[in-house]
Amino acid sequence: MREDQVYFHTKKWFTENDYILIGGQPPNGSDRIPVIEIKTSANTEKGSKAVYKPDLLVATNTVFIVIECKPLFSLTDIEKLTEVATSLDRQRMLFSELLQRNTFERKGLSLDYATFANFQKKLRYCISYGGKYVPREDIYSLVHNFSESKTTLWRGD
Repeated sequence: MREDQVYFHTKKWFTENDYILIGGQPPNGSDRIPVIEIKTSANTEKGSKAVYKPDLLVATNTVFIVIECKPLFSLTDIEKLTEVATSLDRQRMLFSELLQRNTFERKGLSLDYATFANFQKKLRYCISYGGKYVPREDIYSLVHNFSESKTTLWRGD
C-alpha cells in the first residue's frame, strides 16, 4: 500500500461521510485542495522553517480534523499530530491561517468557527493508515483494510 493510495481512500471516506475538505498537502502534491501550513509565531515569514503541512484537513460544523496518512501505522506522524495538539501557539496560527484565507466563510462554516475558542473545542487529530489497528487513546485512527475493502474509524479500544 502506497501513501498516495491511503490519502485517496482517506479523502474518499471523509467526503462520503459528509465532511468538508478544507485543505492539505497530498503525496506528490497532486490535488486541487489548498495547502494549509501550520506555522509557529516564531516563524510567520514565507518559507518552510518550522512549518507543518498536514496531509488533510476536514471539518463539519461540530469537528475540525487534522489528518496524517501513511501506508502503515507511524509513530512519527503521531508525534507531528501531538506537537500541534499540545501547542496553543500552533493551534492559534492554524486558526489565523484559515481566517486569512476566508476558509470558514467559503465553506459555509463561519458561524461554527467564529472564535478561536470554538475552533479549539472542535479540533481533533487522526492518523490514517493501512493494515492492522494500533490502539491509541489520544487520537483517532482511520484504518483501511484493503483486502476486505473496509475502512474503520477508531478511538481507543
